[in-house]
Amino acid sequence: MMKNNIEDLMKKALEGHELPYQEGAWDSFQKRMDAKSTKHSYKWWISSAAIIAVAISTFYLLNDNKNQHKLHGIKKIEKEKSISNSNGLNGSKKVIPSNNSSHKNENTIFLLTETNSVLDLNLNSEISSSEIKLKKDNNVEQTISSINNSPFNQTSNQFNESKTLNNHQNQVEIESIQTFSDKCLNESINIDNKNFFELILRTPSGREIGIEPNSKSEINLNETGFYQLGYLKTNGSFKEKSKFKVFGATEVNLNLDGAVTYKNGLPIVNAESNSSDDNVIWKINQKAIAKSGKSIEFNLFNKGSYTITVQSKNEFGCESRESKTVQVNEDYNLLAMSAFNPNSLDSRNSTFMPYALKERSTSFRMIILDPDNGGIIFETTESTNPWTGIDRRDGKMVSAQKAYVWKVTLANPEPGEKSEYKGTIVRVP
Repeated sequence: MMKNNIEDLMKKALEGHELPYQEGAWDSFQKRMDAKSTKHSYKWWISSAAIIAVAISTFYLLNDNKNQHKLHGIKKIEKEKSISNSNGLNGSKKVIPSNNSSHKNENTIFLLTETNSVLDLNLNSEISSSEIKLKKDNNVEQTISSINNSPFNQTSNQFNESKTLNNHQNQVEIESIQTFSDKCLNESINIDNKNFFELILRTPSGREIGIEPNSKSEINLNETGFYQLGYLKTNGSFKEKSKFKVFGATEVNLNLDGAVTYKNGLPIVNAESNSSDDNVIWKINQKAIAKSGKSIEFNLFNKGSYTITVQSKNEFGCESRESKTVQVNEDYNLLAMSAFNPNSLDSRNSTFMPYALKERSTSFRMIILDPDNGGIIFETTESTNPWTGIDRRDGKMVSAQKAYVWKVTLANPEPGEKSEYKGTIVRVP
């Protein structure tokens, strides 16, 4: 209907002209216009296709750079403009950022053409947290949001994931991961993790101990077997970087007398170990002694508490030990009596000689002193020559109920024994 109205108007306008209006002229005119429009639309689609080709080519050029894992920074319009012009595009195209550019896995780029038509491209790539800024001749800037996970390359994500894992492993290779020699049970190790990732120490039982990045940790090795030091890969599997073995020690058990006894005039404590190792080490109050063997006698001369320790070492250098304590209630003083009776019929009580000197095969010198003036009343170097109570100065019996001083000096005291002993002796009626 609209077509007929336009034809009537044109008829009226052409009245009086030399050329009369021809029926069907409008149809001919419209066909010519449609042909031009189709030609223009064809040119528009070629331009749009060229723009798409340029965008995809640029994307692949960026992804194919083997030395760059992530694209950061700003790409200037001059480079984009050069590429566009090489494909027959002019600088009048505008880029409009997508409204949903905040999405991680999908972003839309809108290309505004000369005819103000809009093309939208959904592009994905591994590029993250980056922006490409395009400058126009009129200094207007538009922003293309970061592109992730391109659908044009379905294997891109798998490739980039593998590349990220390889980068992680390469970083691991150049960082510091300690190695340890074989250890013994209940030893400790200090792990200094200078890496940017967590280290894992896996015990023989499969227990995993984490060491935080840039931290130190002291770990007690309370299991025997192989320990593995490494880290967890991105797929969650354990990657071993070093390992060492923890050995147990030969078991030892200590049997110890609970009180001091005397043997050959010496105070002793008997100790015995059931270790399979003959070369055990013995200690008194943490001080090693020269004696060896599974069975040993300790001479404890002074009053006090003593800790006896037996220690065994196997072929791996691993030690096992056990300790026990014994209490000594009085000082050793050659088992000397404090009084004697020269008139006793028992020879053990009628003379004075420290009992230990009778039992021990050791050289000594004993003297008896007058407490009033320090004069020597008696002197001997033989255990078979005891004091009978006679003062050698006048040949008389000393006074009764008076304490006289005795002193013994040993020529060869036992280890840990003092060389001089003193005491008092009283003659009773």
